[in-house]
Amino acid sequence: LVINFYYGEKMKKILLFFLLTPFMCFGNNYLDFSSGIATYSGDLEGNSPVYTIGYSGNLDSGFLYEVFYSLEDSSIDFGSFGEYDYTASGLSFNLGYAFMDLKEGSPYLTFGITDTDVEIEGLASDSDASQYLSVGYMRRSIEGINWRVGISENVNDCDDSCTRIDGGATFEVSQNVALGFDIHAVEDISLVEFIVQYRF
Repeated sequence: LVINFYYGEKMKKILLFFLLTPFMCFGNNYLDFSSGIATYSGDLEGNSPVYTIGYSGNLDSGFLYEVFYSLEDSSIDFGSFGEYDYTASGLSFNLGYAFMDLKEGSPYLTFGITDTDVEIEGLASDSDASQYLSVGYMRRSIEGINWRVGISENVNDCDDSCTRIDGGATFEVSQNVALGFDIHAVEDISLVEFIVQYRF
């Protein structure tokens, strides 16, 4: 029996995502679950939407956490070499601290790890894990408009495209439900995500 290595890695990410979830659901001052569809813009060709699911929250102490899973199933155009199927899955985990009351708005500091697996034409690459240190300002509450602006720096031997600008907002549309967007920009490439969020 042969098990595809890439799909094994992708399944491990999905299982880890759901295994972490129960530990993040206790003692919260705020918690949200979100799902979204993101798209690239910039000097990239042949990209399809990126599907995401995740949750984030904070405790009364100001402790922050976020977990996100993403999946992109697309193709890449290599010009005269042709077009090749491309699949990428990623799992991100962030921990941090907010220095003031998040319901009013607060500066924050987080450290995160993003692990990405890529498969091109059935061939899996090695996992690419990056560590990020992020600073910014955010508002987070069950009611009203939540927003965040910040800068993330890749801190593990990064030589190119190491700084990322992050931003976004969600707007309450009914009790506990919000719609919004996230934007992540690295040099000439940006990722815009439209999300549905459930807060509690």
